[in-house]
Amino acid sequence: MDTSKSFDQFLDLFPAAPRQRIKNGYNVLCPAHNDHNPSLSVTLNGYRILLHCKAGCPTPQILARLNLSESDLFLPDSQTPTIEATYQYHGEDGQLLFEVVRYKPKSFKVRRPDGSGGWIWNLEGVKPVLYHLPDVIRAITTGDCIYVTEGEKDCDNLWAIGLVATTNPFGAGKWREEYSESLVGANVVVVPDNDGQGRKHAIRVIDSLESRVGSLTVKEMPSTAKDVSEWLKQGHNQDDLLSLKKIAPNVYKSVSDCGLDDDLGSKRTKSAQKAHKFGVEDIREFVHSQGFRYWEVRNLDYELDIFTAEEKHYRRRLLSYLEDKDKPEIERHPTDGRKFRQISQNHIINYKVVALGKPLDLWLPFDIHKHFNVYPGNLLTFAGVTDSGKTALAVNIIKSNDDKWTIDYWTNELSAEELNERLRNIEQDKPLEDWNFTAKAIQPGYLQKIRPDILSIFDYIDVGDPFYQIAEEQQAIHDTIGKGVAIIFLQKDESRILGRGKAFSAQLPRLYISMDMKTVYAYKAKTPKDPNNPLKGKTCNFKLRNGVHFEFDEWRYKGD
Repeated sequence: MDTSKSFDQFLDLFPAAPRQRIKNGYNVLCPAHNDHNPSLSVTLNGYRILLHCKAGCPTPQILARLNLSESDLFLPDSQTPTIEATYQYHGEDGQLLFEVVRYKPKSFKVRRPDGSGGWIWNLEGVKPVLYHLPDVIRAITTGDCIYVTEGEKDCDNLWAIGLVATTNPFGAGKWREEYSESLVGANVVVVPDNDGQGRKHAIRVIDSLESRVGSLTVKEMPSTAKDVSEWLKQGHNQDDLLSLKKIAPNVYKSVSDCGLDDDLGSKRTKSAQKAHKFGVEDIREFVHSQGFRYWEVRNLDYELDIFTAEEKHYRRRLLSYLEDKDKPEIERHPTDGRKFRQISQNHIINYKVVALGKPLDLWLPFDIHKHFNVYPGNLLTFAGVTDSGKTALAVNIIKSNDDKWTIDYWTNELSAEELNERLRNIEQDKPLEDWNFTAKAIQPGYLQKIRPDILSIFDYIDVGDPFYQIAEEQQAIHDTIGKGVAIIFLQKDESRILGRGKAFSAQLPRLYISMDMKTVYAYKAKTPKDPNNPLKGKTCNFKLRNGVHFEFDEWRYKGD
């Protein structure tokens, strides 16, 4: 890859979400391990990009996954930091005290006049003050509303639409009590950034101002924007901002604190839960009911009767808490911010304490069990065209494993009468009461009813569009079966090898068999019994007799 032309271009190599803003960069998903919570910090130091994975992935490994080299971490000379903006801070008398200098790529430095037309790059002997302090003092005298933002850029953008605004130097978390003294008696509106750091900063500002100012409210940006600058860039104006609902400080803090208290046991949080008739445990219950598939926020709102703006505000804080914890319980969809899913906590593979296990004794059709090893937790997929015999295969698998496995057979098309007939055809002399398996219908919520540590057969799974959801469905099954095995049947088009969902359907299965009317093809077989004679890439011709009995040839490569 050519050297990135900018830091932003380098960031485009990573998913846009989830992503967390940090000093001089972002936390993003690490491509070198199965990352669900952004653990790779990507920061800019001068014109060099720095990478650090909290999980310990070495930088060369990360670069290899991105198809990059060490040289790609250095921006071209044109990216040597240049001054993008200067923010001047004046004393009460209007005298320039210091400047905050913003560089491109994004970084900040501070400087003060040296008295001779030059600069000294520190603040020794200078007391920090609010941005636009002389204007703030005049606004207090005239009774004008003063907007407090997080950062000079947001502040200047509010001035550009005709509003009086101020901020503290050095960003979030740097508010001082003396700044509040400069706002005594003022009418203040706090405008937080739309992230956890922004909310924490806003609460700190509110706590400092509450006993000092004449009036205090909060205006929160809609979820479509990360801050007021981005919101204004979307085409909004002063009238739009003024029309946003004012939130009382105690209300804002009550719903925001739920993202700050580890046990959600604060008095403010309990008061908010009582007022809104739902809390984090209700959301947890909904999350768990969805298994490990993605769900939409609107479905959560429907289940918990969340309708008003205040209720949605509170719900947003609770989701933020579950998403931003040290051990997050949910994660946002990488491309659709309205979707979330539960995060499996069982992500550690303890390879040191287990002995090398034997393959499971599981019969598979077409003598696949003679060529392929099945292990606990495996997903096996058969993708077949319509009427190719998928259900007949499923019934054969049940027949040959019914006496040695606990089996759940999940179906979305067979009635009790049809299944009865299939069983009588395949084992005419076997009384129905001697069958041991359990038949279940694939219906909404079935993922929550999957039993672990058994053989589960799904005939068939069809999630529709978007097609990538098949991977989410398979992941949910995989996370539920424990030490059991799942055999999944999919529909397939005649002209294709892979089933519905295409490559997404082949990500998790250890075995993937493509099935046409008279031929099966081993697209994937990860654990062959004989590595020198693998099943992968071979085909097998078959005939289906009486709708349930299979006759088949040897597996061989095409052309043999």
